[in-house]
Amino acid sequence: MSDSDSPEAFSAHIRNALIKGFAVPVVLLVFFTSATAWLNHNLREDFIASISHQGELTPEARAQRVAIIGKLDFAEVCGSQHPNLVSLRGILESNGICRQFLWLRWGAWLSLVLIVVLAGVATTIHFLNRRAQRSSADLIKAYRQAWHLSMAASLLQLVLLIPLITYGTFEAMVLATDHYVPKIILAIVLAGIIGLWRGLHVLFHRVPLEFQAPMARAVTPEEAPALWVDVRAAAARLGTAPPDHIIVGMEHSFYVTELAVHHRDGKTGGRTLYLSHPLMQQLSPEEVLAVIGHELGHFRGDDTRLTREFYPMRFKVEATLLALSEAVLVSWTSINSLLFFRGSFGRSEQALSRERELLADRTAAELTSPTIIARALTKIHVFSEAFGRKLESGTANPFATPLAAFVRSSLASEAAFWDRLFEHKAAHPLDSHPSLRVRLEALGQPADADTARGVFTVDSEIAYAKWFAGRDELFVGITAEAMEAIGRMHVVQANYATPEGQKLLDQHFPEVRWPMRPGSLWFKVVVCGLVVALGLFLPFIIPDWGFRVGSVAVALVSGLAIVQQWRRHHGGEFVLKPDCLTYTGWHHPLVFAAVASINVQNNSGSFTIMFHLKEKAPGIWKWSPFNFMQHRVVSLPLGLLPGKHPANAETIYRYFTHQPA
Repeated sequence: MSDSDSPEAFSAHIRNALIKGFAVPVVLLVFFTSATAWLNHNLREDFIASISHQGELTPEARAQRVAIIGKLDFAEVCGSQHPNLVSLRGILESNGICRQFLWLRWGAWLSLVLIVVLAGVATTIHFLNRRAQRSSADLIKAYRQAWHLSMAASLLQLVLLIPLITYGTFEAMVLATDHYVPKIILAIVLAGIIGLWRGLHVLFHRVPLEFQAPMARAVTPEEAPALWVDVRAAAARLGTAPPDHIIVGMEHSFYVTELAVHHRDGKTGGRTLYLSHPLMQQLSPEEVLAVIGHELGHFRGDDTRLTREFYPMRFKVEATLLALSEAVLVSWTSINSLLFFRGSFGRSEQALSRERELLADRTAAELTSPTIIARALTKIHVFSEAFGRKLESGTANPFATPLAAFVRSSLASEAAFWDRLFEHKAAHPLDSHPSLRVRLEALGQPADADTARGVFTVDSEIAYAKWFAGRDELFVGITAEAMEAIGRMHVVQANYATPEGQKLLDQHFPEVRWPMRPGSLWFKVVVCGLVVALGLFLPFIIPDWGFRVGSVAVALVSGLAIVQQWRRHHGGEFVLKPDCLTYTGWHHPLVFAAVASINVQNNSGSFTIMFHLKEKAPGIWKWSPFNFMQHRVVSLPLGLLPGKHPANAETIYRYFTHQPA
């Protein structure tokens, strides 16, 4: 179990979200409560200052009035009907002070209501989550109730926080400075409205949850009759309906779903079984049948109901969090309320998901045997590692390479690999799996390195040969796409350290040369030349000596700029290679290995590409007075390059990331 999946990590996330969710309402409650005293203090100061300027009063009368003012609570004056306070209350009402006290009191009450709502929602979610731990059906029902409650509460919080934060910000500025900044108030209101609008849009928008399997194709009973016979027989033995569709793809995983699956030849719906083409070329028929039994166990246990009913709600929560994030501070409370909800149910969801996996493993053992499913699980994990290493080594076609021999020759002696093998978890598009150790122990099978190594001592018949012998043409398309994807990956990882890497880079990233656009240089020369001419001409018509000195200094600086720009850019040329960008106006090439990331800035149509370095370095431009300074960014105005700015930026980024065209 990884640190992020541990109960302690879940508890920490839930606790942090709860604390952060209450932070803004508590701050608002404290502010509105203390703002009344703050306003009282300011009013006393104003009245005392006014009394001190009343020259007609004697010192004794002035001191007496100051003492009276010092004891008054102006909020109470606004609500008092005492005849002695009528005149003062009239002054306060005419200046809007009583209304200000009323709004501050309403702000405090609404903040308290918000805190009570948050506490009530958190408590309800806690009890619903405890109920959700009993079964998948309870999880779906409780999650749906908690989801509706959390979404409604989050939007209600946003509705309340927009005016509360807006008015609180306004009052804070007025109380502190007697002024306010309208732009800040407007920004808060707009951010809140945008977040509310996007949250409502997500709430009422259908989430089309579908699987994407572009490198896969459906296999009909006519195309693979033996496979369909075995799958239907397995379903009959397990007492569940067979799948409506079987899809074979290039991923290293098996799964079932009742959601739509988009594949190379179209889209399937209903009960779908996904089989791994690469793993069927490594596993035996009985091992693949054990895995199929595991997946059919999900059908028998109605686990796929989660994909139909539960996961669309979970994805809506994620979409709502993304939408609310645009409102920043205004949606802080709503975001953390949803994070609390997601974290609370995340632990229950994970526990039930792993429990379903263990039940499905027992179903596989029922169909075949505990030994066979344990062997299949071990092989899947080890073959995935072996396949990854084959990819890294540049094997021409890793999909057709028998991996058992590679495991015996290369992996068998790596003690560290076998020690950590049993903590691996199978990949799945949606579900959380237990570690291999937990699964093997639940099957009553040993989880030790020697037993795992023994699985690979001999080769066996492969499932692909049994079900698809002589039918390779079925998978020509998806295999070609997979090989193309591997080729792109090899290009991305290529470097000049090996002949193969150099060949790939030269093939996909030929050297690009850009002559510096002369118009850019001449524009600078002409502008600076005009400044020089003006700076030398003005001293003859303006007699002020200070102005003359300044004008000549400006002319001198502009003249030096002409020389600098001419020497830097005249006849300049950019050379783009897969590992660097060179320019004649630079001290040295910009090596991409030293660049952490790049981005493009657009300032009123003037594009500049920014190279963010991994470490600070001296300036790269020749004849720059600031080269002694350490810089983290190298900026390149794309106006220096001929052609369209976006296209040039895309080319540089493609070379930087080694993305083939």
